[in-house]
Amino acid sequence: MRNLYRIFSVVLLTLVFCACGKDDPSPGPDEPIVDSTIRRTVLVYMAADNNLYDNAWENLSDMTKGMKGVKGNLVVYLDVRGETPRLLKIESDGGRRVLETYEREDSASPEVLRKALARTKALCPAPSYGLVLWSHGNGWIPGTSADVMSSGLGSGEHGTGYEGTLWEKDPDALPTKWFGQDASTGSTMDIRDLAEAVSGEKPLDFILFDACFMSSIEVLYDLRHAAEYVVASPAEILADGF
Repeated sequence: MRNLYRIFSVVLLTLVFCACGKDDPSPGPDEPIVDSTIRRTVLVYMAADNNLYDNAWENLSDMTKGMKGVKGNLVVYLDVRGETPRLLKIESDGGRRVLETYEREDSASPEVLRKALARTKALCPAPSYGLVLWSHGNGWIPGTSADVMSSGLGSGEHGTGYEGTLWEKDPDALPTKWFGQDASTGSTMDIRDLAEAVSGEKPLDFILFDACFMSSIEVLYDLRHAAEYVVASPAEILADGF
């Protein structure tokens, strides 16, 4: 099953870019990486300062393998538990280059997401851009409500009478994801704040949610000005990766 996911990741990366190793510890270039033959830059925003950190490293390895021979800019913002947040560029030869490193920050903050997208565009400009959002996700449920995270919708000013969590997961089920959780700060990201962070003068070509429960009318409506297309699942996404 895992091999099937890896094959799918290679096909997905090829499709993502055709539509238009190891980390190098040296600092990123002062000047943008400009290649007139590259038609698209994709940022994978990995908010993995949570219990998905092992899956993040596995996903990063799969992306590195999948990028071999693919023409395009694949940039990864990586915030993993216990590691320094960084902006990486995955090269088509299978190598990974560190473009920038950052102080400890909240990857569930819309300001951090906005910065990562802006720096990606500045360092790896291209005629078009795509965004992959990788983390936990809970769809339309307000991320800023501590009541939602701890006890579903059962308490607070706008409680709806639910008790306990919104659902109970089968303990034998495969690990899944649900967007934007930073365990170090205990924060999550509201979809409206996310939409504002990624919206610009020109919509992104696409937003792909590698997170659970992100395909709903409420989420898509908030993102209506942010991207031409949204790829998402209305149900769980396996932690192995989209």
